Amino acid sequence: MHNKLRTRIGLTLVAAWMAGGAMAAAHNDAEFAEAVAAYKAGNKIIAVSAFRDLAADGNPEAQHNLAILLVKGEGVPRNDREALYWAWRARLSGVKQSVGLVQLLELETAEDTMELVATKLEKDLMLRIKGGDAASMLALGRVKNEVRPEPDQIGALAWMTVAAAVNVEHAGLLRDALTLEMGVEDRQEAQDMAVKLFDNWCARDGQDEGVSCATRASR
Repeated sequence: MHNKLRTRIGLTLVAAWMAGGAMAAAHNDAEFAEAVAAYKAGNKIIAVSAFRDLAADGNPEAQHNLAILLVKGEGVPRNDREALYWAWRARLSGVKQSVGLVQLLELETAEDTMELVATKLEKDLMLRIKGGDAASMLALGRVKNEVRPEPDQIGALAWMTVAAAVNVEHAGLLRDALTLEMGVEDRQEAQDMAVKLFDNWCARDGQDEGVSCATRASR
């Protein structure tokens, strides 16, 4: 990686820490601060371990910082593929700094690596969906359309359509934008797929009654 690229990634890490405290989930505030303190004190292995635990729990700022430490190889062997995975996780969760980080990492990422990253993201997001996380449906649609080297627009539109149906923020806008790019047959195939996905979502174990599937009764 070029020195200029490494410098820009380093600056992104500092910016994330400055904004991270207020953005992190309340139950993770102290743990996030401890991870930052460990890094600043030079205890980078401890910092990576702490950020990794927080990232696995869904803390977007921890996901972003873990991505940076992975690509810099600080406290953990450098791994660009894992860095890109966590950068995308953070980006999909709304961390603005991760937009630029993803773009920088993708400059030096091979197509087959992008395929691996997309596959891992899809697998993990599916687990979150099965656990009842509706927002992950929109994220999954974005992965299929934005991360895969050859976009799966039909699958992407199907998941965005379901996400919009259960009122995930911004899902309707992204659904409509993607719809305009697709032909009539592909669009209909995606909509038919969305009906099946929606039925599966409504029938899943642990469904909160009335939250997202009330419309099913009117069909």
